[in-house]
Amino acid sequence: MDARGPDDVWAAGTVDTDNDVHPDPLLLLHWNGRTWKRFPEPETGEWTKWLRSVRAVAENDVWIAGWGKRAPGIEEIRRPMLLHWDGRKWSSEKVPDERGELWDVAVNRGQALAVGDTFAPAEPDYTMYALRRTSSGWQREPNFVEGETTLFGLAPIPGGGIWSVGTAGDYLPVIARRR
Repeated sequence: MDARGPDDVWAAGTVDTDNDVHPDPLLLLHWNGRTWKRFPEPETGEWTKWLRSVRAVAENDVWIAGWGKRAPGIEEIRRPMLLHWDGRKWSSEKVPDERGELWDVAVNRGQALAVGDTFAPAEPDYTMYALRRTSSGWQREPNFVEGETTLFGLAPIPGGGIWSVGTAGDYLPVIARRR
């Protein structure tokens, strides 16, 4: 959930149906100060969709980070997923088609970063995962922390840059700044 003011609030989540018969639908809601409005979800190509964070940058610039799977089952890898609101409708952003889950997304002065990890229940080894938006789309960023690492949160810095926070190894804190 994120709010830009008392009459501009976004909430998002996954309706967990707990079955392998129908895909889990998304819940995309906006509060205008008087009522909640539910928006249709964009086509993502994913069967399972888990939303982790909402970032309301402007009235026509809202982001959601998460992950999806193309089929039910523990062996199916989790793929990064980013949704974007342009002021009229939600769309699914084109991101690398690879193992990865996103926990947060932040936009600051034209710079956009999404972070998470490459965790998969069927594969115990994982690393941090980061995507950066470039003029040609979302691109994978090199890992700046080695080993088992998850980046959970981002905080845009007024004037430029983004802070990130997470854990590494046996839950050691990771705090990093991207300029």
